[in-house]
Amino acid sequence: MAIEVRHEFIARETVKITAYVYDDDGDLVAPTGVTIKITSPTGVVVVNDEAMTTTTTGVYTYLYRTTITTTVGQYTETITVTDGSGLTAVTTLGTDTFKLR
Repeated sequence: MAIEVRHEFIARETVKITAYVYDDDGDLVAPTGVTIKITSPTGVVVVNDEAMTTTTTGVYTYLYRTTITTTVGQYTETITVTDGSGLTAVTTLGTDTFKLR
């Protein structure tokens, strides 16, 4: 059995971004919030801190819909995981990229 992780898409496809959130013991957990920011190849933020959808505990997805006119090139996605609130909140960032051609 093979599992494919795509990092390259064609303009007009929907880019599905998935984030997995684990605790220190390696168990999937449900933090207070998970948001995503997507930056285009030209440096323009095209998605700004939008909430990701919970699929199941610890698994979050976001669908970025592109069109034939969406700028092609390397995009950067930054996922922010927040657990807790106020002064005790813990925030963790993760980044990855995908290419649109």
